[in-house]
Amino acid sequence: MKDPDHPLVATYLEAVAREAAGLSPERRDELIADLREHIEVALAEMPVDDEADVAAVLDRLGSPGDIVTTAWEGEPAAAPVGKWHRFGPLILLPAAGLLAAVNVVLSLLALAAGVMLLWTAPHWSRRDKIIGAAVAVLAPMSAAVVALTSATYGRLGPALLFTVVAVTLLPVGASVHLFRSGRRVSA
Repeated sequence: MKDPDHPLVATYLEAVAREAAGLSPERRDELIADLREHIEVALAEMPVDDEADVAAVLDRLGSPGDIVTTAWEGEPAAAPVGKWHRFGPLILLPAAGLLAAVNVVLSLLALAAGVMLLWTAPHWSRRDKIIGAAVAVLAPMSAAVVALTSATYGRLGPALLFTVVAVTLLPVGASVHLFRSGRRVSA
């Protein structure tokens, strides 16, 4: 059994990733890659017959907390992520879409604040930030286009209804995605 993708190894690396949530994404990825390589080498160099052997290799590496503590040495201290930073974008981005129907200025303020909080939060990956910001910005823009088209060419009942649903559901879907990915990283 020389399987570097053993369930114990996967669980161990997930625990290290959770502990390392405060590290920069690049540093966290580098740490996980280095650990994975070290585990592969250690498993290849010794006879591994059962889970106890895999557990022994992981025990020799140390606890995930110890590994991350060592990785923190030399890293600049990161500001802790507050609840508003964690949940603000999840509330403000869908609210911006809903506020577009009531007050455009409030909608733009909520959108700007939500996108700013999203991009300054350290617990989401760049990919998650792009997804959240794109959906949050594109949904109200599509509503504006349909509203202008409706005002110019007359009544667009089904298109207007579709846009209202999209402006409501797309940012909510993006918020759910951000919530899940943020929880996965910080859990």
